[in-house]
Amino acid sequence: MDIKADSIIGRDDIAQTERLIRSHIRRTPVMEVDAADFGLAAARLSFKLELLQHAGSFKTRGAFTNLLTREIPKAGVVAASGGNPGVAVAYASMKLGIPAKIFVPTISSPSKIQKIRDYRAELVVTGNRYADALAASKVWAEQSGALSIHAYDQRETLLGQGTVGLEIEEQSWDINLLLVAVGGRWANRRHCGLGLALRSGWLASNQKPLQRLRWRSKPEDRSMRRLVVSRRIHPHHAGWGLSFTPSPSSM
Repeated sequence: MDIKADSIIGRDDIAQTERLIRSHIRRTPVMEVDAADFGLAAARLSFKLELLQHAGSFKTRGAFTNLLTREIPKAGVVAASGGNPGVAVAYASMKLGIPAKIFVPTISSPSKIQKIRDYRAELVVTGNRYADALAASKVWAEQSGALSIHAYDQRETLLGQGTVGLEIEEQSWDINLLLVAVGGRWANRRHCGLGLALRSGWLASNQKPLQRLRWRSKPEDRSMRRLVVSRRIHPHHAGWGLSFTPSPSSM
């Protein structure tokens, strides 16, 4: 389910999305601390606390974007997830009164599984991997007519996640290095919109340029680079200054 090559996402698209979902999400705070508290050289560190977002993660932004911009059938929606995306879709569906069915693998966190149940979505635990849950969700979508909400490979999902970047731009406009932790082969795509909003936002506003976006991930996580090269994510300006740093556990 690759994002269509002609579905270019720009900063204006993300800004429009932010206005649409604003009443449904939290503007999470930014906490500033001294790097010396962590044994580093003295400097100001800013943390964007998306763990305080509804349902516990930034993925709620993409969930609401899908539900508010796509036509929802009577059968409701279906999603496959390893954890947070399913929780987000369950929460957003509950708030909007939309039936939701979430497929998760057996390795999912018990706490995430309980959250999905708490948000009154129908839960199916199947298979040992995310791919198994995704395959099962596709079968259900075909049988029931439910709308499938992809955890990452979806234009609406990227638009919603990118609204985090707009908030960071407003709350900490003077930072010059952004560190983003990602996990899994698909996770970089979830953060593409964030990087686009930040990079193009600083340049468009003629403020001090954001010198680098650093994505900390496994060496084989190349999905974001593929998206940019294929022009599915439009940076608007050359020279994003993207840096990929392997995690210690993968070296």
